[in-house]
Amino acid sequence: MSRQIGKSYEAKVVRLLRPIFPLIRRNWLEQSAKGGSDLVNTGGYAIEVKGGTYAKIAKVKKWLEQARKEAEVGKIPLVIVCPRDEKPYVVMDLENWLNLVDKDYKV
Repeated sequence: MSRQIGKSYEAKVVRLLRPIFPLIRRNWLEQSAKGGSDLVNTGGYAIEVKGGTYAKIAKVKKWLEQARKEAEVGKIPLVIVCPRDEKPYVVMDLENWLNLVDKDYKV
């Protein structure tokens, strides 16, 4: 059951991000064999999607570490959290976010 819920959250995020990343798709075929992020064709981002009752703050650090580990060189790891009946949110390293909003910011 929880695997099906996860798929539905991934599909929801794909629909939300398609205007930005037209070729975005779920990584369901390759992920079980090779690993990698939940979504592919996302530009410079390595995106993990978590949702439902599983989306608890205690897990966020673990999820972000997973995104960091699976991010290809040059990609920014982030996690999209979809709590049940709430607005989704993004979790990422503050330094990465600062670099996105201020190109002159130096780590």
